[in-house]
Amino acid sequence: MKKISIFLVSFILLTSWQVIYKNPTTSKEIKEVKIGNQIWMAENLNIDQFRNGDSISEAKTAEEWLNAVKEGKPAWCYYNNSSANGLKYGKLYNIYAVTDSRGLAPVGYHIPDDDEWYSLKRTLDSNDYIFGKKAIKKLKSTTGWKSYESGGPGYKVCPNCSNWNNEYRRKVPCHYCKDTRKVRTIDPIIKHSGNGNNSSGFTALPAGSRRFDGKFDELGTSATWWTGQGDQIHIYLNPFANEYFFTNDMNFDTQNFYGFSVRCIKD
Repeated sequence: MKKISIFLVSFILLTSWQVIYKNPTTSKEIKEVKIGNQIWMAENLNIDQFRNGDSISEAKTAEEWLNAVKEGKPAWCYYNNSSANGLKYGKLYNIYAVTDSRGLAPVGYHIPDDDEWYSLKRTLDSNDYIFGKKAIKKLKSTTGWKSYESGGPGYKVCPNCSNWNNEYRRKVPCHYCKDTRKVRTIDPIIKHSGNGNNSSGFTALPAGSRRFDGKFDELGTSATWWTGQGDQIHIYLNPFANEYFFTNDMNFDTQNFYGFSVRCIKD
Protein backbone atom coordinates (compact mmCIF):
# COMPACT_ATOMS: atom_id res chain seq x y z
CA MET A 1 0.00 0.00 0.00
CA LYS A 2 1.29 3.39 -0.95
CA LYS A 3 0.40 6.45 1.09
CA ILE A 4 0.94 9.93 -0.28
CA SER A 5 1.54 12.60 2.35
CA ILE A 6 -1.40 14.68 3.50
CA PHE A 7 -1.05 18.41 3.48
CA LEU A 8 -3.47 20.98 4.85
CA VAL A 9 -3.43 24.50 3.54
CA SER A 10 -4.77 27.96 4.18
CA PHE A 11 -4.69 30.09 1.05
CA ILE A 12 -4.03 33.82 0.76
CA LEU A 13 -4.73 35.09 -2.74
CA LEU A 14 -1.90 37.05 -4.31
CA THR A 15 -2.81 37.75 -7.92
CA SER A 16 -5.21 36.33 -10.47
CA TRP A 17 -6.63 37.19 -13.83
CA GLN A 18 -8.54 35.37 -16.53
CA VAL A 19 -8.09 35.24 -20.30
CA ILE A 20 -9.45 33.09 -23.09
CA TYR A 21 -6.92 30.99 -25.01
CA LYS A 22 -7.68 29.10 -28.24
CA ASN A 23 -6.03 25.72 -28.16
CA PRO A 24 -4.36 24.88 -31.50
CA THR A 25 -4.95 21.14 -31.02
CA THR A 26 -8.73 21.28 -30.73
CA SER A 27 -9.52 24.91 -31.75
CA LYS A 28 -11.56 25.15 -28.55
CA GLU A 29 -11.38 28.17 -26.32
CA ILE A 30 -9.91 27.52 -22.89
CA LYS A 31 -10.27 29.77 -19.87
CA GLU A 32 -7.03 30.53 -18.04
CA VAL A 33 -6.31 32.03 -14.63
CA LYS A 34 -2.98 33.38 -13.35
CA ILE A 35 -2.16 32.70 -9.70
CA GLY A 36 1.26 33.88 -8.67
CA ASN A 37 3.65 32.90 -11.47
CA GLN A 38 1.53 29.99 -12.68
CA ILE A 39 -1.15 30.01 -15.36
CA TRP A 40 -3.80 27.34 -14.83
CA MET A 41 -6.80 26.25 -16.82
CA ALA A 42 -9.85 27.73 -15.11
CA GLU A 43 -11.91 24.68 -16.01
CA ASN A 44 -11.52 20.90 -16.02
CA LEU A 45 -10.29 19.15 -19.13
CA ASN A 46 -13.03 17.99 -21.52
CA ILE A 47 -11.31 16.47 -24.56
CA ASP A 48 -11.45 12.98 -26.08
CA GLN A 49 -8.15 12.81 -27.95
CA PHE A 50 -4.44 12.93 -27.32
CA ARG A 51 -2.21 15.74 -28.49
CA ASN A 52 -1.37 13.85 -31.70
CA GLY A 53 -5.06 13.45 -32.58
CA ASP A 54 -5.47 9.80 -31.51
CA SER A 55 -8.88 9.25 -29.94
CA ILE A 56 -9.46 8.10 -26.36
CA SER A 57 -12.20 5.53 -25.81
CA GLU A 58 -15.28 6.42 -23.79
CA ALA A 59 -16.22 3.88 -21.11
CA LYS A 60 -19.99 4.05 -20.76
CA THR A 61 -20.51 1.11 -18.43
CA ALA A 62 -18.78 -0.08 -15.28
CA GLU A 63 -17.66 -3.19 -17.15
CA GLU A 64 -16.07 -1.13 -19.93
CA TRP A 65 -14.34 1.06 -17.35
CA LEU A 66 -12.90 -1.85 -15.39
CA ASN A 67 -11.86 -3.72 -18.53
CA ALA A 68 -9.96 -0.68 -19.81
CA VAL A 69 -8.02 -0.49 -16.55
CA LYS A 70 -7.30 -4.22 -16.48
CA GLU A 71 -5.99 -4.02 -20.05
CA GLY A 72 -4.00 -0.85 -19.36
CA LYS A 73 -5.92 1.20 -21.94
CA PRO A 74 -6.71 4.95 -21.74
CA ALA A 75 -10.37 5.76 -21.15
CA TRP A 76 -12.65 8.60 -20.13
CA CYS A 77 -16.27 8.95 -19.02
CA TYR A 78 -18.85 11.50 -17.98
CA TYR A 79 -20.10 11.41 -14.41
CA ASN A 80 -23.13 9.08 -14.47
CA ASN A 81 -22.48 8.81 -18.22
CA SER A 82 -24.30 12.12 -18.69
CA SER A 83 -22.99 14.53 -21.32
CA ALA A 84 -24.68 17.34 -19.38
CA ASN A 85 -22.28 16.64 -16.51
CA GLY A 86 -19.45 16.78 -19.03
CA LEU A 87 -20.42 20.29 -20.09
CA LYS A 88 -20.34 21.43 -16.48
CA TYR A 89 -17.58 19.37 -14.88
CA GLY A 90 -15.46 18.07 -17.75
CA LYS A 91 -14.51 14.43 -18.23
CA LEU A 92 -13.20 11.86 -15.76
CA TYR A 93 -10.05 10.05 -16.97
CA ASN A 94 -8.33 6.86 -15.92
CA ILE A 95 -4.66 6.84 -15.02
CA TYR A 96 -3.61 5.40 -18.38
CA ALA A 97 -5.02 8.41 -20.22
CA VAL A 98 -3.11 10.71 -17.88
CA THR A 99 0.27 8.99 -18.17
CA ASP A 100 0.11 8.05 -21.88
CA SER A 101 3.20 9.21 -23.80
CA ARG A 102 1.02 10.75 -26.54
CA GLY A 103 0.09 13.50 -24.13
CA LEU A 104 -3.38 14.17 -22.73
CA ALA A 105 -2.76 17.87 -22.16
CA PRO A 106 -3.40 20.12 -25.17
CA VAL A 107 -0.56 21.94 -26.93
CA GLY A 108 0.87 24.62 -24.65
CA TYR A 109 -0.15 22.84 -21.44
CA HIS A 110 0.86 19.90 -19.29
CA ILE A 111 -0.61 18.00 -16.37
CA PRO A 112 0.90 19.51 -13.21
CA ASP A 113 3.12 17.31 -11.10
CA ASP A 114 3.15 17.16 -7.31
CA ASP A 115 5.75 19.94 -7.07
CA GLU A 116 3.60 22.31 -9.13
CA TRP A 117 0.62 21.70 -6.88
CA TYR A 118 2.86 22.36 -3.88
CA SER A 119 4.08 25.51 -5.61
CA LEU A 120 0.47 26.66 -5.97
CA LYS A 121 0.02 26.00 -2.29
CA ARG A 122 3.16 27.95 -1.37
CA THR A 123 2.14 30.85 -3.59
CA LEU A 124 -1.20 31.14 -1.86
CA ASP A 125 -0.06 30.27 1.64
CA SER A 126 3.51 29.98 2.89
CA ASN A 127 2.35 28.48 6.20
CA ASP A 128 2.39 24.67 5.98
CA TYR A 129 0.55 24.05 9.21
CA ILE A 130 -2.69 26.01 9.12
CA PHE A 131 -5.95 24.19 8.50
CA GLY A 132 -7.32 26.24 5.63
CA LYS A 133 -11.07 26.21 5.28
CA LYS A 134 -11.21 29.97 4.55
CA ALA A 135 -8.58 29.60 1.86
CA ILE A 136 -10.23 26.63 0.16
CA LYS A 137 -13.31 28.81 -0.28
CA LYS A 138 -11.22 31.00 -2.57
CA LEU A 139 -10.57 28.04 -4.86
CA LYS A 140 -14.08 26.60 -4.82
CA SER A 141 -16.83 27.59 -7.23
CA THR A 142 -19.69 29.75 -6.01
CA THR A 143 -22.33 27.14 -6.86
CA GLY A 144 -22.66 23.37 -7.03
CA TRP A 145 -21.23 22.33 -3.65
CA LYS A 146 -23.68 20.63 -1.31
CA SER A 147 -24.55 22.14 2.04
CA TYR A 148 -23.89 20.29 5.28
CA GLU A 149 -25.06 20.45 8.88
CA SER A 150 -23.27 20.67 12.20
CA GLY A 151 -24.63 20.19 15.68
CA GLY A 152 -27.38 17.84 16.76
CA PRO A 153 -26.83 14.80 19.03
CA GLY A 154 -23.30 14.36 20.31
CA TYR A 155 -21.13 13.90 23.39
CA LYS A 156 -18.91 16.02 25.59
CA VAL A 157 -16.46 15.09 28.33
CA CYS A 158 -18.12 14.42 31.67
CA PRO A 159 -17.51 17.50 33.88
CA ASN A 160 -17.80 15.40 37.03
CA CYS A 161 -15.23 12.62 36.60
CA SER A 162 -13.06 13.48 33.60
CA ASN A 163 -10.04 14.32 35.80
CA TRP A 164 -10.29 11.36 38.17
CA ASN A 165 -7.31 9.05 38.27
CA ASN A 166 -7.79 5.33 37.72
CA GLU A 167 -7.36 4.38 41.38
CA TYR A 168 -10.05 6.80 42.53
CA ARG A 169 -12.28 5.77 39.68
CA ARG A 170 -12.12 2.12 40.79
CA LYS A 171 -13.31 3.12 44.25
CA VAL A 172 -15.93 5.74 43.40
CA PRO A 173 -18.32 5.21 40.46
CA CYS A 174 -19.51 8.27 38.58
CA HIS A 175 -23.29 8.34 38.77
CA TYR A 176 -23.41 11.43 36.56
CA CYS A 177 -22.19 9.74 33.38
CA LYS A 178 -22.38 6.10 34.57
CA ASP A 179 -18.60 5.76 34.26
CA THR A 180 -18.41 6.49 30.52
CA ARG A 181 -16.73 9.89 31.08
CA LYS A 182 -18.98 11.19 28.30
CA VAL A 183 -22.27 13.05 28.52
CA ARG A 184 -24.78 13.04 25.68
CA THR A 185 -25.65 16.49 24.33
CA ILE A 186 -28.00 17.93 21.75
CA ASP A 187 -26.66 21.11 20.14
CA PRO A 188 -28.56 23.36 17.73
CA ILE A 189 -28.35 22.16 14.13
CA ILE A 190 -26.63 24.72 11.90
CA LYS A 191 -26.75 24.45 8.12
CA HIS A 192 -23.62 25.53 6.23
CA SER A 193 -23.17 26.28 2.55
CA GLY A 194 -20.47 24.19 0.89
CA ASN A 195 -19.89 26.75 -1.86
CA GLY A 196 -16.80 28.92 -2.10
CA ASN A 197 -16.36 32.52 -3.24
CA ASN A 198 -13.94 31.64 -6.09
CA SER A 199 -11.96 34.82 -5.51
CA SER A 200 -8.90 33.04 -6.94
CA GLY A 201 -10.67 32.39 -10.25
CA PHE A 202 -9.61 28.72 -10.07
CA THR A 203 -13.26 27.55 -10.07
CA ALA A 204 -12.89 24.22 -8.31
CA LEU A 205 -16.08 22.32 -9.12
CA PRO A 206 -17.28 19.29 -7.12
CA ALA A 207 -17.05 16.96 -10.10
CA GLY A 208 -16.94 13.75 -8.06
CA SER A 209 -15.13 10.64 -9.25
CA ARG A 210 -15.50 7.13 -10.60
CA ARG A 211 -14.63 4.55 -7.98
CA PHE A 212 -12.48 1.44 -8.13
CA ASP A 213 -15.62 -0.68 -8.67
CA GLY A 214 -16.82 1.41 -11.62
CA LYS A 215 -19.53 3.24 -9.64
CA PHE A 216 -19.77 7.03 -9.41
CA ASP A 217 -19.41 8.92 -6.15
CA GLU A 218 -19.03 12.31 -4.43
CA LEU A 219 -20.68 14.63 -6.96
CA GLY A 220 -21.25 17.88 -5.09
CA THR A 221 -18.84 17.05 -2.26
CA SER A 222 -15.42 16.43 -3.80
CA ALA A 223 -13.05 17.78 -6.44
CA THR A 224 -10.19 15.46 -7.37
CA TRP A 225 -7.50 15.85 -10.03
CA TRP A 226 -4.81 13.54 -11.31
CA THR A 227 -1.23 14.77 -11.10
CA GLY A 228 1.36 14.11 -13.77
CA GLN A 229 2.83 11.28 -11.67
CA GLY A 230 -0.54 9.56 -11.31
CA ASP A 231 -1.13 10.79 -7.75
CA GLN A 232 -4.25 12.69 -6.71
CA ILE A 233 -5.06 16.12 -5.35
CA HIS A 234 -8.37 16.47 -3.51
CA ILE A 235 -10.57 19.24 -2.20
CA TYR A 236 -13.24 17.72 -0.01
CA LEU A 237 -16.29 18.98 1.76
CA ASN A 238 -16.04 17.02 5.01
CA PRO A 239 -19.38 17.21 6.85
CA PHE A 240 -18.04 15.28 9.84
CA ALA A 241 -15.27 17.76 10.68
CA ASN A 242 -17.16 20.75 9.26
CA GLU A 243 -13.97 21.72 7.51
CA TYR A 244 -12.46 21.77 4.05
CA PHE A 245 -9.13 20.17 3.42
CA PHE A 246 -6.56 19.65 0.74
CA THR A 247 -5.00 16.19 0.63
CA ASN A 248 -3.12 13.75 -1.53
CA ASP A 249 -3.83 10.23 -0.34
CA MET A 250 -4.65 6.99 -2.16
CA ASN A 251 -4.42 3.22 -1.79
CA PHE A 252 -1.88 2.18 -4.42
CA ASP A 253 -3.61 -1.17 -4.96
CA THR A 254 -6.84 0.43 -6.21
CA GLN A 255 -5.86 3.88 -7.47
CA ASN A 256 -5.54 2.80 -11.11
CA PHE A 257 -9.22 1.89 -11.16
CA TYR A 258 -10.39 5.41 -10.27
CA GLY A 259 -11.56 8.13 -12.62
CA PHE A 260 -10.68 11.73 -11.72
CA SER A 261 -10.74 15.15 -13.33
CA VAL A 262 -7.71 16.75 -14.99
CA ARG A 263 -6.71 20.39 -14.60
CA CYS A 264 -3.79 21.52 -16.76
CA ILE A 265 -1.16 24.19 -16.25
CA LYS A 266 0.51 26.23 -18.98
CA ASP A 267 4.03 25.32 -20.10
